[in-house]
Parts: sequence; structure tokens; C-alpha cells
Amino acid sequence: MTGDMRIFVNGNPGMSEHFISVANKIGCHVCGICECCEEAMDFINDAAPDLVVIDISQNERKNRIRLARHINKEVMVPFIYIIEYLDLQIIEDLIHSHPSAFIMKSFLEEEVKCAVGIAAGKK
Repeated sequence: MTGDMRIFVNGNPGMSEHFISVANKIGCHVCGICECCEEAMDFINDAAPDLVVIDISQNERKNRIRLARHINKEVMVPFIYIIEYLDLQIIEDLIHSHPSAFIMKSFLEEEVKCAVGIAAGKK
């Protein structure tokens, strides 16, 4: 179910590199990477990925939630949040944007495969 899926990643370079490595192992293709939410919106609108991965960091959380709302309203593709730690307030802030799944940082291949599979089923 995850093979040949085109994924766009919005996040910091370190996390993005790790995610690309894992995505390649499970047969997915990362079609773009971007740190800036405005650039991400443009890319997502133009490239029409099958899935978007959004890295939630404390200083970018509001912008990344805005990106998620844009995805829901304009392009309607599933997205996954990557979070640094499990915090009930963060989850409550994010859940209203209707992500397909959450992945904790320092993620393993099986966690990504599961989250991508869930997202693929929501497409």
C-alpha cells in the first residue's frame, strides 16, 4: 500500500534526511522538501503529492498548523505530523487539523510504514 507513494516533507533538514532514508526503504518516493510553510504551500499546490509530512517544532507550530489547514481546504491530501514529544496540549492543538497520523521523532521504519499505510487508506 505504501509503494510508489509520492511524499512531500515540510521540516528541518536533519529530520527530513532521516525521513527520506526511511521512506526509501519502504518503497516511497519523496518528491520535495521544504522548511518554509509558504514555499511548501506552493509546492504542494503544484506537485500534488499523495501525502504530506509536517514536522512540528515549538517555534513553527502555528505556521505548520496553518499549512495543515491549507492542505485540508485546498488540496485535500492526507498528512502526518512528526512531533518531538508527547504532550497532551500539543496533541489537542494539532488534532483539530485532522492529521492522518502522528509519528514521534527518532522514529523507526515500522512506525513510518504504519503511519503512511494509515494515511494511504484515507486518500
